[in-house]
Amino acid sequence: MADDTGGLAIGADHYARRMSFTVTTWTDYLCPWAYLGRPHSQWIRDQGVPVFIRAYELHPDTPADGRPIRPGGSYDRLLDRLGVQATEAGIAFTKPTRTPNTRAVLELLELVHQYEPSRSLDFDTALANAAWIDGRRIDDPVVLRALATEAAISREVLDRHEHGEGADLLDASRSDAIELEVSATPSWRIGELTISGVHHDEQFQRWAGKLIARNTA
Repeated sequence: MADDTGGLAIGADHYARRMSFTVTTWTDYLCPWAYLGRPHSQWIRDQGVPVFIRAYELHPDTPADGRPIRPGGSYDRLLDRLGVQATEAGIAFTKPTRTPNTRAVLELLELVHQYEPSRSLDFDTALANAAWIDGRRIDDPVVLRALATEAAISREVLDRHEHGEGADLLDASRSDAIELEVSATPSWRIGELTISGVHHDEQFQRWAGKLIARNTA
């Protein structure tokens, strides 16, 4: 019997197989599309499939202090349009006035993925909300540490971050993504195929549903 995911109706055995199958998504918190694509990841979780959150440094050339967004410039106008789309989709969205340098943020995300994966989603949510709803400077070390504390990240992981242990992990995550032909955020690796970008819900769910069904049948 077909279901609305484009796959097979989910019985208990099928659900168990889905729980043993995982999807990986790559994100960068300076990317508005990665923020707007978060409901896609939640839909995958709602199908009983865990989603691993990995870091992809989208713009390594961002200055250490971030970069102001020029009022009336092309990116500023794009953010206006994306804000309208977010409102129409029921997604909270506050237009930023600067682009942060997310290097340290993503290094900590990778450390959490490596050592405390059960905290990854909470930390990811805290970062996304801080950047795109609350307008907080997530690249401020004080703010980043506060967000990590709110997400119950351990002192051990924070100490590893302070000692620079996340740098190699972040570079490795980006290399892994590129090897899988991921070059944009958001992207999802589902089995042997990758879906990149934000899509209409029905289209994404049809594609992702078929891939999940194929890999968990």
